Amino acid sequence: MAGGSSVLLDPGGRNGAGDALGQRGVAGEGERPVDDDLLAERGVPCEVYRVPTNFPPQDTGARQLAGLGAPDLRGTYGEFSYFTEAPFDAADLSGGAVYQVAASNDRVDAQLIGPPNTLREGEPNSVVDFHVYLDREHRAATIAVQGQRIVLRQGEWSGWVPLRFEMIPHLRSVAGMCRFYLKQVAPALKLYVTPVNVDPMDPALPITAPRGFARDLADRFGRFYTQGFPQDVKALRHGVLDDAEYLHQSGLAFDEARRMYEAALDDFQRGLLFYYFSATDRTQHMFWRTMDPRHPAYDARNAREYGDVIPDCYRSADRLVGSALEAMDPDTTLIVLSDHGFSPFYREFNLNTWLADNGFLVGFDRWRKGTDIFPNADWRRTLAYGLGFNALYVNLDGREAEGCVRPAERDMIVQYLLDELPRVRDPETGARIIENVYAARDVYSSTIPERAPDLIVGYARGYRCADSSVLGEVTQHLVSDNEDKWSGDHCIDRAAVPGILVTSKPITAEKPDLPDIAATVLAEFGVEPEDGMTGRAIW
Repeated sequence: MAGGSSVLLDPGGRNGAGDALGQRGVAGEGERPVDDDLLAERGVPCEVYRVPTNFPPQDTGARQLAGLGAPDLRGTYGEFSYFTEAPFDAADLSGGAVYQVAASNDRVDAQLIGPPNTLREGEPNSVVDFHVYLDREHRAATIAVQGQRIVLRQGEWSGWVPLRFEMIPHLRSVAGMCRFYLKQVAPALKLYVTPVNVDPMDPALPITAPRGFARDLADRFGRFYTQGFPQDVKALRHGVLDDAEYLHQSGLAFDEARRMYEAALDDFQRGLLFYYFSATDRTQHMFWRTMDPRHPAYDARNAREYGDVIPDCYRSADRLVGSALEAMDPDTTLIVLSDHGFSPFYREFNLNTWLADNGFLVGFDRWRKGTDIFPNADWRRTLAYGLGFNALYVNLDGREAEGCVRPAERDMIVQYLLDELPRVRDPETGARIIENVYAARDVYSSTIPERAPDLIVGYARGYRCADSSVLGEVTQHLVSDNEDKWSGDHCIDRAAVPGILVTSKPITAEKPDLPDIAATVLAEFGVEPEDGMTGRAIW
């Protein structure tokens, strides 16, 4: 299974006026499968919706809506708020904030936290006050905020609610927006609030290029999720939203994107159209556990209700592709692609614990919970450390702040790890944990970035780096079951999660790769790749 993306191309015009190039995408994170900047420079009309890693979008002539990497109004990747009268253990909560509230005469007073106010000393967070009036008998509530009154029944979502965060009273404010979800009224209030998004009606951050494109979209479609990661997986992982509530929230984001996509197809005449959908990726991350009895988080009763969520998501994606096919004329080129597939995530492996056990990380107590390598390791004797999902670094003198490995010794350490890591076995099952390890010199271009990891760890199917190790922690257990709702993943060995590529033209390339897509798109318009581009046309 795949993350997903598609591309539609048209160098001339529709309806027999020449070739038509359009592109729609459900691509994977962190990749740019098209070079819209280069095409725009050649006068090719381009529209690029939600392509990852293009925040802030540069005004090159292409109309762009920022995708993965675009923050919420506070500058985070999305932090929800949860207001509750019921007890809630928020000790390990990340990606959101829980506020314990108390009603007085069936009224709750609370605040929404906005961006830091850089115009005030100490840069305190800006806030918006709001009030919740509870009607417990009728399972309803009224939310009053900045002159707006939103009446919700228990289990109901609001539309987008515009907000103004004051920086200088009556002189300067910043626009945001949020949705409210009244999860419960009685016996205790439970109110979920989405991250405060940048308001496309008055964007405080550059979420589109040109800047006015955001307002154009909002005028046509209404307000919409502007953060690059709209699905609130953190709220699901921490039990703030249950499976049904998360699917509804994810569906709201999907429906917004689908409406824009269908309109873009209707409007498209010539040039490049790219559209990215993330639903296939997020759904597999969160619901693999519902269809795989081998998963530690599998529950048979839950599976009966949600076991078809992933297949249903792919059916929705198929309908999106069908819409593109219906909109195409014979001269249009369509590319549907994903930069990765998917795998079950059964067990998590703490790479830093292994490095500590084998003498590469030195000088701290791994048995103390939450041991962070950065303040605790003896960097004068530490040879290597893990950071991120697949990256392993040598503690290199001259690169790391307290590096102790001389450049002449780096290759020796890299080679030892290349040999030893694939031999690591799960102490409980005996299964292989790491399928392959790749040296930087073999996987990066000839000009290796100085800060690139020295090794890339390719985990075996069913395994992945533990979240704790990703953030630089050493834990007591080397390997443990993944009982999290984040139950599927693709941050493993590339051979285990190949992406998909479907096109409307026969593919002649023997082993097409992601960089080839940009080269293929350029070739469709007769544009030569720039120096340094490694891709080749796939037909």
